[in-house]
Amino acid sequence: MGKMITDIGLLPKERQEAIRRDIENRILPQARNVFENTQEKFPEYIKSEIGKAVQSMNKMINESQREGAIMLNISEVYVFNKERIRALKALEEELLGRNAMDLQQDRPKQQQKNQPARSKGRPKETLKDRMINDADGSKLQKIHKVMDGKKGKDVALIILACMQIGWMLKPTSTQVKEEFGDIGALQGFNDYINNSEEKFAKCEIEGVINSLLN
Repeated sequence: MGKMITDIGLLPKERQEAIRRDIENRILPQARNVFENTQEKFPEYIKSEIGKAVQSMNKMINESQREGAIMLNISEVYVFNKERIRALKALEEELLGRNAMDLQQDRPKQQQKNQPARSKGRPKETLKDRMINDADGSKLQKIHKVMDGKKGKDVALIILACMQIGWMLKPTSTQVKEEFGDIGALQGFNDYINNSEEKFAKCEIEGVINSLLN
């Protein structure tokens, strides 16, 4: 029956190119259109699209266990949705980060001085708010079990695995610390997260993914 491919680099070249074209020509333009026309709905749109991708990935995992499954087709759908999640997260960070900078630069300095003290706005976002399709908290509970007693590199590895399978959007180190307690030096955690390709082998992340999904 073969083994399901979970990395785009292991697919045939023509299928890699087809996935990248579909994301560039369809998925990302749709997301940009939402941002440009209904900016306030953009974060929820991204969260919803990632949730759909996660559902599709989970379905492919189940399909791969069936007798007679066509593994290449299943792998292509799984990898497409994995890359879809990666692209949408990157676009979200790019657009929301750029938008925040534009607002800061466009606001007149004098206006900033004359503005009254700002009252507290929306509640501070926690790691629970970064979870995807976890209304019952079961995914976060599973993460707690895998995370128990971990610090530093191990914490970053678990968070990366959660992001790759679409369980959560990228959290801040503070959100992770507030949810799981002492995770070691926050600077070290950020370094592992931001340089994950250099810090972790694929087999390490896949091992944690298996622990989370089983």
